[in-house]
Amino acid sequence: MKRTHTLSALLLGAAVLPAHAQAMYDYRIDDGVKEQGIGIQSTGLNAIAWLNRFVVEPTGAPLTDIGLAFGGGLTSSNNIPNGTLVSVYIWADPNQDGQPDDAVVLGTGSGLIDHSGLNQFNNYTLNSPVALLPGDIFFAGAIVEYNGQQLVASIDTDGTDDIPNYLPMNHSWIAGSANGTGVDPNFLNLAQLPVASVSSAIFGGNGDGTWMIRVNLTNNTPCHPDFNGDGRLDFFDVSIFLSAFTNMDFTIADYNMDGAIDFFDVSAFLADFQAGCP
Repeated sequence: MKRTHTLSALLLGAAVLPAHAQAMYDYRIDDGVKEQGIGIQSTGLNAIAWLNRFVVEPTGAPLTDIGLAFGGGLTSSNNIPNGTLVSVYIWADPNQDGQPDDAVVLGTGSGLIDHSGLNQFNNYTLNSPVALLPGDIFFAGAIVEYNGQQLVASIDTDGTDDIPNYLPMNHSWIAGSANGTGVDPNFLNLAQLPVASVSSAIFGGNGDGTWMIRVNLTNNTPCHPDFNGDGRLDFFDVSIFLSAFTNMDFTIADYNMDGAIDFFDVSAFLADFQAGCP
C-alpha cells in the first residue's frame, strides 16, 4: 500500500538560544548549540525516531554509550518532560550505502529524559558494547513515545563541529508515527512516517540539520567556558558569551549565577577562559 503521509506536515520546530554543552565524545557532528526542537505533532500518542550516521574510527573501539540533548528552548512550554522514557540504539548499515532504510539494531539501552530544553547532553549506556570494523558505517539514535504536541529531539542547523557547511542529506534522519502505532527500530522504513533524511522531511530539501546525538563519552569533566562543548576554548566560545551578554540571556551570560548580568560575569568568564579546561 502506498504511504502518503509526510513528516513535514506533522513536525514542529522552535528556535532556541544557546547554552553550554560540556561533555566530550569520540563521535559527534553537532556544534554543541541547538537551533530548534523537533517533534511529531498530533494530539494523540506519537512516536519519533531520530538518528545520525557515523563512520567507525581507525581504532575500532567498541561503542558503549550514546549522548542526547532534548527539547527546544529553555522557555518553550512544550518541551518533552523530564522523566519520559527514551530508548537508544546503535544500528548497522547492512549494505553500507549510508542510508538507514535497511538499518538493523545492534545495541540498545534505555533511561529517562533529563535537562529538557537545555544544550546539556544526557548519557545512556548500551546494555552490551557494540564492536564494528574501522570504516564501517553505523547509525546512532533514539526512539521516544509521548502524548500530545511536544518538542523532543534537539537539532543543530548551522553546521557540524567547527561550524563548516555540509551537504544536505549528509548526516541525519527521522521516522515517526502520529497514530499510536509506534516505530519498530528494526523496520524504520515501515513506520507510518517512514525514515527520511532531515533535509527532505523537515526542510523540504532547502536546508539541513544534524541531531544532537553523540557516541562514546570520553570526558565528562565540566568546563564552564567551553560553551559549544568541542573541548577547545576559542573564538566560538567568546562569540557565544558576547552574544548572550548583549541579549541578556541569563542561561549563559549570568556566568557567576548571582542573578545579575554585569562586569563580574565578564571577569569570571575571562578568568576561566584564560585558565583553560581540565
